[in-house]
Amino acid sequence: MLEQPQIPNHQLQIELSICQANKNTILIIDDAISNLEFLREILINLDFKLLFATDSETAIYQAEYYQPNLILLDTTSPIIDGFETCRQLKLNEVTKNISVVLMTEKAETECTIRGFKLGAVDYITKPILPAELLARVTTRLTINNLQKQLEEQNVRLQKQMETERLIASMQERIRKSLNLEEILNTTVNEVRQFLQMDRVIIYQFKSKHSGFVAVESVSPEWTSVLENASIDSCITENLFDVYREREGRDTRNIYPGDFNRCYVDLLTRFQVKSDLVVTIKQGEELWGLLIALQCSRSRQWQQVEIDLIKQFVTQVGIAIQQAQLYEELKIANRKLRRLANLDSLTQLANRRRFNAYLNQEWRRLQIEESDEFNFGKSGSPLSLILCDVDFFKLYNDTYGHLAGDFCLQQIAQAIQAAVNRPSALVARYGGEELAVILPNTKPRDAFYLAEQIRRRVKALKISHTRSPIRQYVTLSLGVASTVPSDVSSPAKLVAAADKALYKAKKQGRDRTYIIGLEDCRCSY
Repeated sequence: MLEQPQIPNHQLQIELSICQANKNTILIIDDAISNLEFLREILINLDFKLLFATDSETAIYQAEYYQPNLILLDTTSPIIDGFETCRQLKLNEVTKNISVVLMTEKAETECTIRGFKLGAVDYITKPILPAELLARVTTRLTINNLQKQLEEQNVRLQKQMETERLIASMQERIRKSLNLEEILNTTVNEVRQFLQMDRVIIYQFKSKHSGFVAVESVSPEWTSVLENASIDSCITENLFDVYREREGRDTRNIYPGDFNRCYVDLLTRFQVKSDLVVTIKQGEELWGLLIALQCSRSRQWQQVEIDLIKQFVTQVGIAIQQAQLYEELKIANRKLRRLANLDSLTQLANRRRFNAYLNQEWRRLQIEESDEFNFGKSGSPLSLILCDVDFFKLYNDTYGHLAGDFCLQQIAQAIQAAVNRPSALVARYGGEELAVILPNTKPRDAFYLAEQIRRRVKALKISHTRSPIRQYVTLSLGVASTVPSDVSSPAKLVAAADKALYKAKKQGRDRTYIIGLEDCRCSY
């Protein structure tokens, strides 16, 4: 029979609680109480938490529960198979990384090799010398601590590198877009996913006194702030100044005294427990705020998170500025294109735009005509109306060129109002001549529209006392229509409309004459 333990059980339990706050914990596994007492006397005065086990089952349980820094394992016990215990510890996912130092009476190569193969990191031969034990234990713990620090540092570095790669990827997606709405939506979605937040919004200032929630990304279980307009009115001049100076706030106090009651109530209503606010600037000017809100739980922000988000938001500010400049450039280009195609006096399309649109519609209808699906069907006609102000030179001579310009402007507005078709184009053809291009319009419909134009202008009753035919300004109109094909051309359509206009003038003016390319004698 084995000798009964000399250390009372309650004293062994007391030993389990020694130095609870100390950094290093040592588990000693030996079935001989005398050996445990001996090792305890050597190690008790050092800053170690000591655990004891006299059987494999207890040893493995304590190793799993307490996660010691080091295990001293006796391999010579007749009760405990030290090598088997070591094997079980190394197969266990919870305990496999704990350093095991074997205590053996034999330093034979076969035993040491077996121990190392099972995962032990060192061995001590019996009889154990206190100085050697202390040296090996402290050396191993030092190595363990250095390894742990290195592993933690590697984890931090890997996490930082992963975070920086993610931020770089987010920035790249932001930079690829020049659309402001897309940039803002991408920003809030990316930041919410990156920070694992419940809600991220971008608040844009319109002035020092007001602003609005430009965009929001919110988890499905939370109500959108966009449905609550009161948030806009809560960002006052006071908050503008607060945020202008503050780029990241400690969330342990998310309701500081410098916020107005309205804003604090708003945060309470949306159950905000932690928030992070980062300013979005364009140059030195405050453009808006990126506000990340945690509603489900409290959160302590890490400085690295704040720094990375600030770095990201700086790029967002640049992207916003680029998007706004791009939008301004697009508007300017559209304005330039419009001016390049606009007659400055009448605000109608100019001759350049007239030619381009006529050729464009001719090609389009010609393609439709030759399309296999339209084979055997009659194609869509293209009609043209040319208008000429009757005796306009006499009008200018009588009333002056300023009055003549105003007269043309009134006529242009009347024609535009009469036409009122999305596909039609009203243009100043030259001097006092105006033109209307009518895609997909039959001859009779074009003639009817020309008559409407003539009557509308006549109804203006613009006085023309020297007109040989009427007391008011009148129009003569020529109409031509054809189905675009290879045997004809836009120039021939213009020539036909011009010929019809000539006939309207020859027949007494203030009338409409229509002519078809196939039958120039057709008139109404």
